[in-house]
Amino acid sequence: YAYILDHELKKRVKWQPWQYLLDLLDVLDEFDDIVLFKARQLGWTWTVSGWADHKVSFSEAAKGLLLSQGEKEAWDFLGKAKYIIRQLPDYLRLTEKHTDNRALLDFKSTDSLLEALPSTDKAGRSTDASFVLRDELAQHPFGKENFAAIGPTVDAGSSKLIDLSTIDKMDLENHFTERVNKALMGASRKDLPSGLSVYT
Repeated sequence: YAYILDHELKKRVKWQPWQYLLDLLDVLDEFDDIVLFKARQLGWTWTVSGWADHKVSFSEAAKGLLLSQGEKEAWDFLGKAKYIIRQLPDYLRLTEKHTDNRALLDFKSTDSLLEALPSTDKAGRSTDASFVLRDELAQHPFGKENFAAIGPTVDAGSSKLIDLSTIDKMDLENHFTERVNKALMGASRKDLPSGLSVYT
């Protein structure tokens, strides 16, 4: 039922369940601290947005935080989730509480919500979020400080953290690159038939 915008084709297209995206959904459900090192134009951000929609649509009092480098980027990230929700057939689409809020997607029937926040040193501090998604983390100006703010909630097992980004090859010491290197250190690798490699 998911439709997304294809900016290259300049039209609405149905989300395609390519095997690597189905594998990605399995990873999102299985692990609580996830670092996704991705290439561009693979549909990962749309897929993660749809996963977030599913979590807040089918769970009561779920709260997802969508963080990006700035306010506009955070609104764009949430805009993907809103687009998917608003293209659903009527019987699957929940009634929104605040349809005109660019930073919020919330529902009357589930009391669940998605909130878009820019990356700041305090974004997500003392959060009660069910999950935190940080998109294009290599570009976040306060990635490390933000990680310190939300880390305790993830460590306590009450929240899921999903970081995704391409690597900025000109800045090998940024927070996302550090997260990737730490994740790879001593990890076992499993190559899936879809081409996705999983390090645990």
